[in-house]
Amino acid sequence: MNNYSVTVPMSVDNPFKSIRSTDNVSLIVNDGWATFAGNAWCAEDFEQFLKTSVVGLPQYIKAVESW
Repeated sequence: MNNYSVTVPMSVDNPFKSIRSTDNVSLIVNDGWATFAGNAWCAEDFEQFLKTSVVGLPQYIKAVESW
């Protein structure tokens, strides 16, 4: 498995809400941005996991490999 991250703007009007366990994902908040980081087999798997686990994310997200 590889490490991936997704950074998205945060919105006061539309906060993030986890709808299932995200124990394998870290969240870093800084200056109005949220970075989700975790492990997956590929970037698309990590993107899909976030889309089905967190409400309030932008419709289109792009995961990048991180270390």
